[in-house]
Amino acid sequence: MQKSSNDLIASVFAETDGAAEAAADAGKSKGASTVATKFRNSLKELMDTIGQTNTQYVRCIKPNKNKSPREVDGPMVLEQLRCAGVIEAIRISRAGFP
Repeated sequence: MQKSSNDLIASVFAETDGAAEAAADAGKSKGASTVATKFRNSLKELMDTIGQTNTQYVRCIKPNKNKSPREVDGPMVLEQLRCAGVIEAIRISRAGFP
């Protein structure tokens, strides 16, 4: 797969430094990395990147359909927050994940 003529396939299966190190640590030869090893290394890199970020979001929530001040339609606001993933993000944050 590393020698595929399709650039996407070749890049997905290209040998990376992290995969080579993991294969060497497992006592395997340099070219014997598995899909599971690549996935594990990719996941570790993703978690490292997430751990180094300070994410900030700006979400616009419409308080009511009438566009009038000082009027809040609670169920409408809750639905927008739920659809935008804010409620789920808060739940995950409370569980102790970044």
